Amino acid sequence: MVVLEVGTGAGFSTAVLARLVGRAGWVITVEPVPQLAGCADAMLADRLDGNVVELRLADACGAPEHGPFDRIVGWYPMRVVPRAWCAQLHPKGSIVVPLAPAPLAAAGLLIHISVGEKGVPRVREVFEACLPPREAPGRVRGAPPQWGVDVLDYDESARPWWLSSAWMRTPDGYQAGRGLLHCLIRNREHVAGPLGADESVADFRAWLLATGAEGITTCGTEPWGIGWSDPEGVAVVDSSCGARSLAAGSPRAIEVLTGWVQDWRDAGRPGAAQLGARLVEVHDGWRLQAALA
Repeated sequence: MVVLEVGTGAGFSTAVLARLVGRAGWVITVEPVPQLAGCADAMLADRLDGNVVELRLADACGAPEHGPFDRIVGWYPMRVVPRAWCAQLHPKGSIVVPLAPAPLAAAGLLIHISVGEKGVPRVREVFEACLPPREAPGRVRGAPPQWGVDVLDYDESARPWWLSSAWMRTPDGYQAGRGLLHCLIRNREHVAGPLGADESVADFRAWLLATGAEGITTCGTEPWGIGWSDPEGVAVVDSSCGARSLAAGSPRAIEVLTGWVQDWRDAGRPGAAQLGARLVEVHDGWRLQAALA
């Protein structure tokens, strides 16, 4: 088996892939960040017995000269499946990559994709997964995502906080977003609910992303959260504990979030596995379109 990995990171996932393919297989791994590539090269040299990995400093287009690949595994959350990947895949191969169904930071769902005879990809499975951060040596733990952050600030401990929401992408929205984030850092409240202790925040997150509702917001330091915001207030469900939320500003924010949770319950508490997902062709590849089944 020949595998293309896009996003070597520190090299640990590469080592796992090398063990899985065995001595008869081959892993081509590409990493665009020089610091990460150097770290991974040293780690792989120490841990792997045998020449089953080739590490390349390259962009996300892959390694067409080594294709076709039986599997392509991507680790960086992406907005599209690149055309180059589909062209490099064996007809019976598959792709696994985190794709964002909404233009928000930390909004990726893990997608299992196959490619037909004409090179057109289709979704085989959608599922939630906790992806490790692809962090360069010396990068602050909890550093914001590399894509999709709209406003960023730091608390008194120099810990980064961020917000991502479509309404913040105008000059006035950006200024309002900065004020809202400032309020969140300094005046945040921890609120019980609106999810119950036995309810899945991962399923609620997947459903909410598929609704495309106005005001969807992702928020983070560590851990991140998902919820609702407007210029007056924000409320997000804590990803590590769905029975707890973080809120600041207008109480309307927690009211909207609570209403969304009730809508999700009324729909039967669907998760990623119950979403109707397809790939829509755009100029540079295929974009994920998730909808309620």
